[in-house]
Amino acid sequence: GAVYSVLEAVVQLSVEDADAVKDNAALVTSMKSSFAGLINVPVEKVMLEFMTSRRLADGNMRRRLAEMLTAIFTVELDSVADAEVKQVEFETASVMMVSEAVAAAVTEAGFSGMVQVVGKTSTLVPATTTTTTTTTTTTMADNMTDDMTTTTTA
Repeated sequence: GAVYSVLEAVVQLSVEDADAVKDNAALVTSMKSSFAGLINVPVEKVMLEFMTSRRLADGNMRRRLAEMLTAIFTVELDSVADAEVKQVEFETASVMMVSEAVAAAVTEAGFSGMVQVVGKTSTLVPATTTTTTTTTTTTMADNMTDDMTTTTTA
């Protein structure tokens, strides 16, 4: 069966320019480092990818386009138990704590655009495993009969 030893932590961000965030290598590295610190794992275990979507921002009487940027942090852990512990650590961290970690990453990278945390979720996902399948084929010899077959003649 599946081994759920991978933590997938999703952080929803409101940003001015999603591409500027995604394309800033220093910021991406810094975000991975801050996330690793937040849940106390080695930064080497943290992967980060982004998904974008646009939405209209409210306020200021004029409606300007803000972008929703979803940061997906993936951490492969040694066991299901470790993954569950780290998921609890992430879930119990407040949105404010996650915001502070992201703000620290933005500052450390010297990034000047707006990056605001608006929500977070997490799930445990199956680790990629190698499965060996053994197939056994049984055939009947020509002179054997199938006792389960009943032929009825009308």
